[in-house]
Amino acid sequence: MTYQNTHNGFVQLKNAIKKTFFKENFEKDLKHHPFMKPERYAPTENNVEAALMLHEDVLAINETDYGDFMRKAMSAVLHFQESLLDPSQDIKEMIVQIKAYLQFSPSWHVDSTKEKTLSDIEILISVLVSENKNYGLVSKGASNEYNL
Repeated sequence: MTYQNTHNGFVQLKNAIKKTFFKENFEKDLKHHPFMKPERYAPTENNVEAALMLHEDVLAINETDYGDFMRKAMSAVLHFQESLLDPSQDIKEMIVQIKAYLQFSPSWHVDSTKEKTLSDIEILISVLVSENKNYGLVSKGASNEYNL
């Protein structure tokens, strides 16, 4: 590499930097601040609602590659885990089980894993509904959907 090539590259970089500009309050142009959690992943009033959102999110994944599916499903599970308010030990164990077969012992078959994940989420929802019913915390939407 000669001095001339290095110098030309440096001049091009310097010109590119000069053409850039600093914009104050760039967050206003974004839909949300990059370091804020989206509203739907903030802790919900009801764990059942969070589980229903998890079910929706996993159901909406349309990936054929297992790696892509696993990343999206794990992201949804982790967001669900963050949005739970004071989960019981049973719920924590079910989440660990879902995370384990998604990431650490995959079958490499997207369809069967998606079905298993959805069925486990439905079991998780029924456990959450029964826990919330004991405390009188079931919301109208959840009670109507699960015929409580």
